[in-house]
Amino acid sequence: MLLMFSSHVLKYPEAATDTITPGHHLNSSATIVSAGEMFELGFYQPTNSMNYYMAIMYKNIQEDRVVWIANRDYPVTASAIFYIGDDGNLAIRHGSIIYMVTDLKLTNSNVSATLLDSGNLVLRGENSSVLWQSFDFPSHTFLPGMKMGYDTRIGKKWSYISWRSSNDPSPGNFTLQLDPGPEKQIVILNGDEIYWRSGAWGDEGNLFEFPPGTSMDMYNFNFVSGSDTAYLTYQLYRKDLISRFTLDATGRLTQVLWSDNEWSLLNNQPGQPCDVSKYCGANSSCSNSNLSSPFCRCLPGFEPSSAELWNKGDFKEGCSRINHLKCDMERPGTAEDGFHKLSNVKLPRNQQTRVVQSFRECRSACSSYCSCSGFSYTNRNCSIWSGNLINLLQLPADDVSGANFYLKLAASDLGTNKSTSNIRRTIIVSVAVPITTIFGSALFIWQVTKKRDKGKEAPNNEQPIELLELMVTWLRSMLRKVSSQ
Repeated sequence: MLLMFSSHVLKYPEAATDTITPGHHLNSSATIVSAGEMFELGFYQPTNSMNYYMAIMYKNIQEDRVVWIANRDYPVTASAIFYIGDDGNLAIRHGSIIYMVTDLKLTNSNVSATLLDSGNLVLRGENSSVLWQSFDFPSHTFLPGMKMGYDTRIGKKWSYISWRSSNDPSPGNFTLQLDPGPEKQIVILNGDEIYWRSGAWGDEGNLFEFPPGTSMDMYNFNFVSGSDTAYLTYQLYRKDLISRFTLDATGRLTQVLWSDNEWSLLNNQPGQPCDVSKYCGANSSCSNSNLSSPFCRCLPGFEPSSAELWNKGDFKEGCSRINHLKCDMERPGTAEDGFHKLSNVKLPRNQQTRVVQSFRECRSACSSYCSCSGFSYTNRNCSIWSGNLINLLQLPADDVSGANFYLKLAASDLGTNKSTSNIRRTIIVSVAVPITTIFGSALFIWQVTKKRDKGKEAPNNEQPIELLELMVTWLRSMLRKVSSQ
């Protein structure tokens, strides 16, 4: 078997071609080139690395040229070869190990693999039918003609995974995909957590609002949607342009254009710190309009959960309440909770709707619900939030798209307890001071009289004197307590 394999791989022709057929192979120094010389397929070696990867790359661009990799999870050495096996599948042979790029059950091995000018590697059968294509297995680059979405009928999902680092193309932490939920938007995941969301779908048909800053005059986006299918694809209006979208190792979705022999950045998302989901943690507000750091601020009535991290510019731990709400304390006599108005904000997500007839009813719904942390009432729509508040964005003054949010706070954070305490203190002091003076004077008179009558027989005066002393002690205690509040 090994001898038969060796006789096949030595038949590879030296002339450039766009197709691999059975019996041909690519070693570390050989490539195939698309017909229009736009892309080439060959082994790629990252800078300062001993590893090799079978990659599709721009032919005449040397900077950031890789768009697809076959063996991201299995790097090889310079001795590896890429070929079509006897069973018709694409494979990489590395020593005695064979890495299967495709795993198809084919009736015959009369197949060929052609690299197209779109950057798509297509495996075709003897009747030219497409058996497999690299566009169905994206790497980190979203090229014109590729898809982003899913088709549950055939069990396909087109999503994009970042590199581990700029020199390590193994799968990284970030995933770019179409959100299968009802909001119809593109999301970037960091692991399983939402890292960034695009804008929602437009109201006119299937027009998609791609990330802000995208040059719509260059791109022809098309959204296909059905009961089992939803995906986004695009083409360039001008065929002479070279442009692409890439999910980089830091989680940024970048849009670049090849111009004047370099990549020009047209757009990147998330573009601002506040565009990153949960950037400021819980119970805080984020403002992109802040000219100086920090972008994050704790909401009124809250303080950093970790002051040490917060002071270092790490806000992910968010903020915690300074004073508990009344329903959390279960202590009689506590003043009622209230609300603090936050103006012109982009509301947090995961709200609950309530059917009410007025602002007062909406406020009451939040007041009576212990877990409610705030509410908003806009155009007769009542929304309330429970638990921690996430991704509350403070909009700049010239942005009128925001709403009012009413943050639920303890009475002490609103000044209610302070006012009540001041009134109580004033009353106690105004009453206690003259009473203390009177009883103190009476005690003094008793003591003087007692000394003057010393030696004379008199009734027992110890009991009233003790009573007066107790009264004075109590009043002095009350005064000390009031002064400490």
